[in-house]
Amino acid sequence: MAGRSYQLMTLLLQLACVLGAAAFLVSIADAANRSRECPPCGGLPVPYPLSTSPWCGHPLYRITCTARRQLQVNALSGRYTVQSVDPATRSMVISTAPFVGESCVTTDSIASHNFSLVPGAPLKLAPDNTILLLNASEMLRWSPLKCGPEGPCGPALPWVPQQSCRNLYCCAFESEARVFTYGFPNYGQETGYASVLNMPPPGPVPRGWRPKFGLRLVWDMPMEPTCETQTDCGDNSKCVKSVLPVQNSVALESPNLSSNVCACNHGYRWDGSEGVCREVPYCVRHPAGIRCHKLEYAIGIVFGTLGLVVLVALVLTILNRRRQVKMAHAKLVKERSLMLVNKNGGPSARLFSSKEMKRATNNFASDRVLGCGGFGEVYKGVLDDKTVVAIKSAKIGNVKGVEQVLNEVRVLSQVAHGNLVRLLGCCVETPLPLMVYEYVPNGNLYQHLEDNGSLLDWKIRLQIAVQSAEGLAYLHSACPPIYHRDVKSSNILLDKSMNARVADFGLSQLAKPDVYHVSTCAQGTVGYLDPEYYRTYHFTDKSDVYSFGVVLLELLTSQKAVDFTRGKENVNLAVMAQARKEGQLNEVFDPRLTKGASKEVIGSMTSVMEIARKCLNESGMDRPTMKEIVAALQHIKSVLEEGCHEKRSNGNSG
Repeated sequence: MAGRSYQLMTLLLQLACVLGAAAFLVSIADAANRSRECPPCGGLPVPYPLSTSPWCGHPLYRITCTARRQLQVNALSGRYTVQSVDPATRSMVISTAPFVGESCVTTDSIASHNFSLVPGAPLKLAPDNTILLLNASEMLRWSPLKCGPEGPCGPALPWVPQQSCRNLYCCAFESEARVFTYGFPNYGQETGYASVLNMPPPGPVPRGWRPKFGLRLVWDMPMEPTCETQTDCGDNSKCVKSVLPVQNSVALESPNLSSNVCACNHGYRWDGSEGVCREVPYCVRHPAGIRCHKLEYAIGIVFGTLGLVVLVALVLTILNRRRQVKMAHAKLVKERSLMLVNKNGGPSARLFSSKEMKRATNNFASDRVLGCGGFGEVYKGVLDDKTVVAIKSAKIGNVKGVEQVLNEVRVLSQVAHGNLVRLLGCCVETPLPLMVYEYVPNGNLYQHLEDNGSLLDWKIRLQIAVQSAEGLAYLHSACPPIYHRDVKSSNILLDKSMNARVADFGLSQLAKPDVYHVSTCAQGTVGYLDPEYYRTYHFTDKSDVYSFGVVLLELLTSQKAVDFTRGKENVNLAVMAQARKEGQLNEVFDPRLTKGASKEVIGSMTSVMEIARKCLNESGMDRPTMKEIVAALQHIKSVLEEGCHEKRSNGNSG
């Protein structure tokens, strides 16, 4: 296969050399043609056949490049400045004559002929000019004139630069009429004119329209150039006496030209667009034409074969590339699958195919997105067996490779606890692994605390605290221990019965045996981040404890972990609670919970606040473990339930 690829590359290089040589020859010919063009004048191009000097362009197309680098055209009615030149359409736009003082009379309207080009010259009026006759006589009501505000004068007259012209009678016509090929006459004394290039069609004027003033001229392609001697002609032409009258015998500036022309030699034909004599193809001038056809066939066969070879080479290269990519992907999937094998030799987690994931998420449709987190985007999916799941895209950073993620999947798939969102499996066929979790439908704790219309009473909040602590304690007691690293209220999901399920632990950090901390760059959510971890970059189980202490504060206060509306000293909820003295702790409780609450409820809330403050100790050594927190919260919950039960019993007996 390698030898075949080398041969294909060699063939392609040879083809590139041939095409490069051809392009070089074409560029030489193109440069020779461009040498006949005059240099730009004042930023405007001067394409062939326009001529600003005897050494470029065509002598019949003389225009002037002034000392101030301004392009001008001479006409019988005066000299006009060129606004723009368009080689593609062989046209130029000139500025019309200025007005005389403050009057509505243009300087070239004094003569009876008004604007006038040289009759028979290569420059003509373009058909898209709309001429406004200013201060025209009301007697001018004949075709093709359109007088009054109903015609083009209506929308255009208010824009005429000369103020004195705007309230005068106006007629208009379009220069497409044959009578206006080389100019238009003066229809009355003391008149002026203006030319509009972009006049809209009859009907309502488009919104925002403004007229573009100027007069567009077009030029014809030149005939063979005139000459005095052979030195005036090129190598492929001869200076001969013209047997026909020279059509373009009147130049723009009326130069004194002879009747001799540079006639193309036999086998060549005049190309007016480039101003050169081009060789006629052999097949055109050969009497029989047989050799020409054979040459055409030969050229067609050569280039057709060459194109076929290139096409085959490209197809083989693409197929080989696809085969290599497919083999590499199959190898990657196999390696990932082997990493998920448990000690019993079977897969530790269910492996989903990429097709299953696409079907479950409707090809990852945007309306299936539940949110974005540390994993990336989270999608709601429905498996083929109608199981509703949450599908998360693993977000691989610089410190964690795909192998580590798959190793965690192998371990976490065996983690099962009633207060943890269960990892169902993963997909290893995609470039980044997809994690598949069970779907918890009732939102997260943060949303419920923020929703004033959905007040959670203290008993439910205490239950959520106990269940969340039990889930985290289970992770910490695993072998090896699993550190959540992002404990916060938005990662505690609630099911239909308001039972807590700790989520987003699928990519948590695994601790190595006999190592009680994990060294990483500081990661987490502002407001929940352990300050000791931030200083030392050592994440321990006590770092999760600190974050859980902030969650307890949220349950007690219904306030955000970070809120800039609370004032500079109270932005951070943990700092605000730690700054309170013992007798002031009740001040931060959610008043909706304490209003009308019993002594038992207030006492349990105070006890939970004490646990939260211990979790927020500066040193991790002074913080309790999650196991100790679970025991303390369970005790508080049982005391509250017993007190309430005893109170109900006394009430019934009374």
